[in-house]
Amino acid sequence: MDILKQNIRLIKGVGEKIENYFHHEKIYTYEDLLNFFPKKYTFYEVKDINNIVVDTKITTQGIISSQLISRKFRRSIDNLIFSMNIFGKNIKIIIFGQPFLKYNLKVGMKVTIHGLYKPKLNEIIVNNIFTENFDAKIDVDYKLDGISNLQMQRFVERALLNVSKESIIDDLPVDLQIKYRLLNKADLILKAHFPKNLKDLHEIARRLKYEEFLNYALSLESLKQQKEKVIKNPKNFSNLKISDYMNSLPYKLTDDQNITINTILDELKSNKVMNRLVQGDVGSGKTIVALISAYATILAGNQVVMMVPTEILAGQMYNYFINELNKYEVQISLLTSSIKKSIKDDTLERVRHGRVNILIGTHALLEENVKFQKLGLVIIDEQHRFGVEERTKLVNKCSNTDALFLTATPIPRTLGLTNFGDLDISSIKSMPVGRKTIITKVINEFDLDDLYEKMNERLENNEQIYVIVPLVNESDKINAFDINTAYELFSKEVKNSQIGILHGKLKSDEKDNIMNDFKNKKYNILISTTVVEVGVDVKNATMIVILNAERFGLSQLHQLRGRVGRNSLQSYCYLVSNSLESERLRILERCSDGFTLSNEDFLLRGPGDYLGERQSGFDRFDFADFSKDENIWKVAVSDAVYLFEEYNNNNKKYTIVEKITSKISTKTNKLN
Repeated sequence: MDILKQNIRLIKGVGEKIENYFHHEKIYTYEDLLNFFPKKYTFYEVKDINNIVVDTKITTQGIISSQLISRKFRRSIDNLIFSMNIFGKNIKIIIFGQPFLKYNLKVGMKVTIHGLYKPKLNEIIVNNIFTENFDAKIDVDYKLDGISNLQMQRFVERALLNVSKESIIDDLPVDLQIKYRLLNKADLILKAHFPKNLKDLHEIARRLKYEEFLNYALSLESLKQQKEKVIKNPKNFSNLKISDYMNSLPYKLTDDQNITINTILDELKSNKVMNRLVQGDVGSGKTIVALISAYATILAGNQVVMMVPTEILAGQMYNYFINELNKYEVQISLLTSSIKKSIKDDTLERVRHGRVNILIGTHALLEENVKFQKLGLVIIDEQHRFGVEERTKLVNKCSNTDALFLTATPIPRTLGLTNFGDLDISSIKSMPVGRKTIITKVINEFDLDDLYEKMNERLENNEQIYVIVPLVNESDKINAFDINTAYELFSKEVKNSQIGILHGKLKSDEKDNIMNDFKNKKYNILISTTVVEVGVDVKNATMIVILNAERFGLSQLHQLRGRVGRNSLQSYCYLVSNSLESERLRILERCSDGFTLSNEDFLLRGPGDYLGERQSGFDRFDFADFSKDENIWKVAVSDAVYLFEEYNNNNKKYTIVEKITSKISTKTNKLN
């Protein structure tokens, strides 16, 4: 039997408990163990502090020269304070949250420390302390629960005793290894688990980053090629009727809208399945693009389904489609989890027999009993809020269905270097005529008097205000505004305020009622969590106040800002924060373009935080980073196309291509 396929229980020291920890990380065999690389490497090099004049992270050595004093820092955190003689200087040492160290450290002991050195204060805030003596070392961190880093290295060491270098299979083509001077798999395994110097770390990073990017680029290419093989029946509709409808609109479409609509109409008429992402800033007019696409699909004799993330947005979208298409005798229905069973059953029956042209709803659309007679187009609004499997499940309600995805969170340029997933991208950057730029200001949370005055001015003009808070209820752990605190503050400080409260814990009908009351001006201030982030359209709202703005990403703040500025009136956005976070937020003061902000946000937060866990692909990277490794990504995309061309033309048999193709086919069939 191949030793690499043998059970990890055969490794000395791996008992049932350790095995369970390994299984949690999907480590079952020798091969799995050897390919589970450390998630983090830390290089420590001892330096003299005498030449350092600015605050910096440093590794240095010295002798403990005073007794350790333990002090309470906060409710649940102690700190240790003592002195060390370091390169002839007496330095104050502070260690947070490790009170047990007072039993391990003694006066006269030589230790190595790593932490933030503040020369002006003559102190070091220590992150790590070592009792061993070294000039330089590399620590690895596997980030495993229940298994220490040292244990993990020992298990790898024992496994390697039984594995020959020749038995290790390397899927990365040799010509690419030679081209980019990359480590082969056997050398990578040894160096990754037991790095000796900075050169090793550099070589490990180059191979792992490239391999992660290449695997993802190959997945995209495989998905794209499989989609291109699918043939559908073209949708035949009257271009004249579409033109008549567009000419009847009370406003003129922008150039970007027209280009996007024409692209979609061409794809609907083609025999290739459409998978298109329409990205556009808040208020750029994506909904009318979706509506025209839906109307064309209906004219061709097909049904349309539209999924949105919230019931409030579903109701709003339903009313919009009804108002726009009612005179064209288009049958439109609404489906959400809160609809009465009798109405829901009737709706499902009519959808099944083709008597509903457009069905708009939330996650309720994914239920098994939602069946269509002839589904031709799936529209998913705010597509990044749905998981890949959710999107696929809806698209697969009927075979070979065209799909249109909408997002007001533009894809950063770095991620747009190739098709995003298996989607083609259209961008709507120009804004409708008459929209004014929203004036955005960052203000300190301890200086709100000017804000109260400006809020009073808006209410005197019979305009309305959103107030956004991060918390529903007060928290002991998080120092931030909650709904009740905000209510008490603004009801006291803002004159003639009628305040409504909205948050995600309310029932659906309660949320709908509150939102409708706000739209109908029963309230002039709405205090809410981010439940209003997507799609809510109150044209009379001209100010949004976001409390603890530092707790949100730039793209999310921009989305929230888009709740105002939806008419010809001047609108305002106030970001309330503490001074420590205000510099990041000032980007919003000078930038009103969502496409530019998406790149700023991406560079600040990285792909994992930017896209969220549910977004396909980007939560799998342990080493590659789009914001730092753009050149490697570009090369990987180019290589993926080349490898597939060679493979499809039978020029070369690439194992890596075979594995990726098989994996993508299996996953696609499973979702089907």
